[in-house]
Amino acid sequence: AYEELLTLGPAVVPACLRIIQEGNSSARMWAAAALATTKDPRGRDPLIALLRDEHPNVRMIASHHVHQYIETDPRVAPALGAQLADPEKGVREQARNILYKTMPPSALPNIQQALQAPTLDARADALRMVLAYEKKNLVVEVPKIVASNENGLLRSAAVRVWPTAGKLDAQRGLQIVERVADPDPLVAEAALRVLRGFFEEPPLTGEAMRQIVTAATTAVAEAVKRPEPNVREYAMPLLGHLQKQEALPALALALQKDEAPSVRAAAAQSLARTKLYDARMLDPLVAAQADAAPEVRAVALRLLAGLAKKDDVPPPFRAAITEKLAALGDAPLTDPDAAVRAVAYAALAESLKDKATKTLAEATNSEKDPEARRGAVIGLFMTGERDMNTVTALVDALGDADPGVSAAANRAARKRLGGDEIEEGVRAAVVRRLQTFAADKDAALRARALPVLALAAGVAARPSLLSAVRTDPDAAVRKAAMEALNVAAYREALRQAKSGKAQAAKTPPKPPRDAEALDAIILALKDETILVRETAYKLFRTWSGQNLPFHPTGKPEMRDRELATIEKWWAENRAEFAQPK
Repeated sequence: AYEELLTLGPAVVPACLRIIQEGNSSARMWAAAALATTKDPRGRDPLIALLRDEHPNVRMIASHHVHQYIETDPRVAPALGAQLADPEKGVREQARNILYKTMPPSALPNIQQALQAPTLDARADALRMVLAYEKKNLVVEVPKIVASNENGLLRSAAVRVWPTAGKLDAQRGLQIVERVADPDPLVAEAALRVLRGFFEEPPLTGEAMRQIVTAATTAVAEAVKRPEPNVREYAMPLLGHLQKQEALPALALALQKDEAPSVRAAAAQSLARTKLYDARMLDPLVAAQADAAPEVRAVALRLLAGLAKKDDVPPPFRAAITEKLAALGDAPLTDPDAAVRAVAYAALAESLKDKATKTLAEATNSEKDPEARRGAVIGLFMTGERDMNTVTALVDALGDADPGVSAAANRAARKRLGGDEIEEGVRAAVVRRLQTFAADKDAALRARALPVLALAAGVAARPSLLSAVRTDPDAAVRKAAMEALNVAAYREALRQAKSGKAQAAKTPPKPPRDAEALDAIILALKDETILVRETAYKLFRTWSGQNLPFHPTGKPEMRDRELATIEKWWAENRAEFAQPK
């Protein structure tokens, strides 16, 4: 749609303005890009307003395009300066890159205000920018700020910037370690976050890194005793990383006793990362299923389920986890918190299997929380069951109003229906349901249903697919129908190969010879939408075996000439593609 809009020039402005007001985040983003490309003065105010959009991708695209007004509109530079406080890294980077090029003075007050942002990385970005405006050297100024009596917000930003302010050496690394004991919790948290980065991607080697590790081990052991929850939370991952086996008792105690749920959740994650696979890790994670905080229960359950599937975890430990998960029964599936149930549906599906199937099938429809419904869809697929209730529940979830749920159902239904293991009675019921979806008034549902229908029904879906290619009013549905035609034909070719009626199974199936389908595909080369024309041309080349030129994005006059050549070839050769009566 964006490519189509660019060909229309200023005529698209009213439509873009309407989409910016009414569309979803993706629509607003692309409409903003198209609007900016027109350079129409009517687009200036809406683009500037989108700098405050609720979605980060929209804010980022707006930043990219409003820079054209930075010298002519006094609102733009201050608005970009305010984006230095944005919680999203991509938005800040976009604004910072634009401001670095011109350094407009009117942006500075808002950049200075961003030094008070609640996000540490936002404050760090703002500090870099302020020092650039003031033409001050990071290497000189950052240590001064860290050692000053400034507020914790500014000093924490300086600690975050410190590793990149000049060449990092052991001395500066040790100075950062010292800040773990800083009386201001924001500064201590910043130091812990910097150190975590050190250990995930060590910036130093040899003796320099050994000195930092030794000092950090002592500092972190003290940090987990501090009264501030944010400091303890960021200390937990480092405790497990640095002390390994020695950290297990402290992590287990924190998971069981710490008063802050965020710290207990961090302790659970750190336990799992120690890679010490025995009861000292397993028992505290299982016990956390009784935690009062739902976020802790969800984190611990997700970790257990993940460990049970990791190839690098010893098989005996994976078996022990599976046994523990099964022992939980269906309690997590009925947890009062939807976030826990969302994890439980996927986490317990394989361990409970038959016991969970009915609950999962019901949850795909009954759960009010979309994330829980999505978890139920994933869990239902993971049971591996192919009975009527399971398969129809997966297919019915295609119609879910939430895009995350319907997307999960789409993936699950395609995988489940793509083989030959489904009983014919189940398959027939599913096909009837999919045919209903294929005729639904919701175009998005029709587009999702058609490829699944092709997998479920094979060549029997051909009439519905051809009808959609020819007559559906929605371009996305027409495109999906053509792709589904290809799927149905391929499945039929595979079926014939396996039954010995065609080429050997090891030989890739040949493209179908289907004159009626090629009629529809060639007709689609005239479609008003680029994506439909592109899809039609790909299928034309595949099914016809011809490389006749056609440019789906070309000018109408060019397309008409190329289409005339294709139609002439088709008139001369159509009889060769007619299916036998």
